[in-house]
Amino acid sequence: MGAPSIDLTGVRFGRLLVLGVSSTKIYERQLAWDCLCSCGVIKPVLTCTLKSGSTKSCGCLKRECKPPVRYTHGLSKYSGIKVWEGMLRRCQNKKDKNYMLYGGRGIKVCDRWLDPKNFAEDMGEKPNGYSLDRIDPNGDYCPENCRWATPAEQGANKRTNRMIEHEGETLHLAEWCRRLGMKPSTVFNRISSGMSPSLALTMPSRRQRRAS
Repeated sequence: MGAPSIDLTGVRFGRLLVLGVSSTKIYERQLAWDCLCSCGVIKPVLTCTLKSGSTKSCGCLKRECKPPVRYTHGLSKYSGIKVWEGMLRRCQNKKDKNYMLYGGRGIKVCDRWLDPKNFAEDMGEKPNGYSLDRIDPNGDYCPENCRWATPAEQGANKRTNRMIEHEGETLHLAEWCRRLGMKPSTVFNRISSGMSPSLALTMPSRRQRRAS
């Protein structure tokens, strides 16, 4: 093999810094370069894959972007294991349908909960009919910000739920509707159309007017 027509020594491709021509043969009559990855690994890489951008690291970049893999953790009978797996998918797997609502907007799983045994220790068994709820909907998944909650409790804690002040008290729209026997969708639509919250909560619905 003759001298290379182009010297790539010192050129950076992604995480790879070219150190010089490699003595390692990858394919017959194809030139390879010894490349130092930013993680510290030295790897021979072909000229064509460097120039095309198909190789940007020693392989560490691909591993970091890989979705979390299920592994044997000895917790197959733990009632919250599916919840733990779903939590990781939403926050770490860009292919998950809900990723943009969680990981995509910066919601993370704390380091301690990357181990399912710690999650089980902190949260205990999942009660029937309950699901994992973040107390601060904009906060991360961690022991101090999570609880097991009923669907009603989770609904009242949605980040899209309005807080309404009425008669000197401030409550979630859902809680006001529960107290006053109103449909949340009716009250929400009234307020969205410009009606004051107090009137939206107290004005009888069409069904109530017909009944009277």
